[in-house]
Formats: sequence, C-alpha cells, structure tokens
Amino acid sequence: MAQGKIFDKSSRIAPFYSVFQPVVDIRTRKIIGYEALVRGCGKSCLPSDLYRRSYKDGLTLALNLECLNTAFRILPKLGKDQLLFVNVEPMTFSRCFGPGREADFLILNQIAEYRKQVVFELTEGMKIRDFDHVRRGVRYLKKLGCHFAIDDVVGVGIKLLKILTMKPDFIKFGMALIRNIDRNVFQKNIADQLMQLARKCGAEVIAEGIERKKELDVMSEMGISYAQGYYFARPNKKLAKGLI
Repeated sequence: MAQGKIFDKSSRIAPFYSVFQPVVDIRTRKIIGYEALVRGCGKSCLPSDLYRRSYKDGLTLALNLECLNTAFRILPKLGKDQLLFVNVEPMTFSRCFGPGREADFLILNQIAEYRKQVVFELTEGMKIRDFDHVRRGVRYLKKLGCHFAIDDVVGVGIKLLKILTMKPDFIKFGMALIRNIDRNVFQKNIADQLMQLARKCGAEVIAEGIERKKELDVMSEMGISYAQGYYFARPNKKLAKGLI
C-alpha cells in the first residue's frame, strides 16, 4: 500500500494513504487512467479533514507534496498509455513548481520517465490574486511534458475564464453539477455552456461523480468522452484492471 505521513504540531505522525479511482472512456469502457485520492487513518479519514487541519497548522505544502510522492509510487504499475491524475493545491502550484523549487527533484528525478503520464489537477480553491503565480507553475509543468487539468468545475465565472487561458488538457465537471443532471434542466444548460468553452480551448471533459446510468447517458449524449464515479468503480488501494 502506498502510504505517507506528515507531522502535526506536537510531532506525532499523522498517516495517510492513496486510493485510486478509474477514469473511463464512456464509449469503449476502457480505463484511460486513475485519479489518486488521499485517505487519512483514524478520525481524519477524508481529504477535506486532512487539508483543513494542514491549513490550520501551516502544513499544506508539506502534506500536498507528500501526497504526490505517495501517489507516484503507483506509476510503474500503470499501462503505458494510462494516466495518473493527482490533486494539487493552488499554493503548491505557485510556490513549489518551478526551476530549483521543492518539486524539481520529485518531477525531474523520481518520476522523470513517467512525466507524460501525469495529470496535475488544480483544485478549486484558487483566488484571482494568485492567478499569475499559479500560471507560472502550470507553464513549468507543461514545459516538462506533464498534463494540466481543472478540477471540480460546476459553473461559469471569471475565475474559470482566467484559468482556461492556461490551456488545460482536461476539465473535470464536479459532482455537484453531475448529480441528478438527467432531472434538472438548469444543470444540463450549465454543462452545455461548459462543454462549449472546453471545445474552444481544446480540452477534453471528464464527468466526475457518475453514480447512475441516466447520468451517464446524459454525458454520452452531450459528447463527453470520459467519466469516473461509483457507477464504474469505487476508489481502491489497488488499481482496477477492468470494469464489470
């Protein structure tokens, strides 16, 4: 099991581990990659709990880098054409990705041969004031051959429009937008708008949080290529090799 650890303010180790959820080609049902998700041990088992605590204790960068390092241990087990999606905090993009910065060794040495299989997902917490710093980090990663994705997109706004200028390879529609989309015309209209933006910037769309066939049917009708969610498989410590 890929497991990492961070130290809290009293120097006790807070362990966590990675689980992996397949990203699936809707048409062929082929697994094109996996998203690495962090799970804590004990009371703080959810990513939101871990990161809330890390922000409080000033350990966000350390936690995010260690989560990446832990997730990357699965890379040798991927198929040659499969991708690994990893979540990156805006703070990490702006402070750790660049020549001579903390993530240099991680990317240029530890995962050098797998760089083209890694997709760095910008999480939803970016502030407009951080845009220029995050953009420099994204440019650095893309120059190295890595991919870039926008995570948890649920609507159109100024922040999204600015992030789209970074030319993401993937846009991930968030669960809040996808859940019961077959029953809500307003959600469908928002998804249509987002699809138009994705096409204009040349990004592929991944629908997250698919739990029902009717949700998947709507995604397919819209021309969305990829999806992930409990409908296909739950996150697991081991890579799913196929779908039922």
